[in-house]
Amino acid sequence: MSGIKVMLHYHEIQSVIEELGKIEAKLKKEKEQLQAIEEKLGKLCWQGENAETYYQKLKKRESALEESILKLKKIKEAIIAVAKNLNDAEEFVQQLAKDRAE
Repeated sequence: MSGIKVMLHYHEIQSVIEELGKIEAKLKKEKEQLQAIEEKLGKLCWQGENAETYYQKLKKRESALEESILKLKKIKEAIIAVAKNLNDAEEFVQQLAKDRAE
């Protein structure tokens, strides 16, 4: 019975990991788009306060995206570690049951 619970948890965890992967890909794509805009701004060499303000906002957004990507990676690693611990616990319980049966 506990094996079924572990499998359910594993599938839920796997689902969360996949969703985090999708979010990470989306954030990376947005970062690439911001970098493309940044390159265009650099090529245009705009003069004036508005262009500089816009550029600074883009840089801040890019930094925030990088931080979000790093946080997502840490969350993903933590979830993988939890899944491994669940698997290790399940194996331990099975070994105990086997030892008691003997």
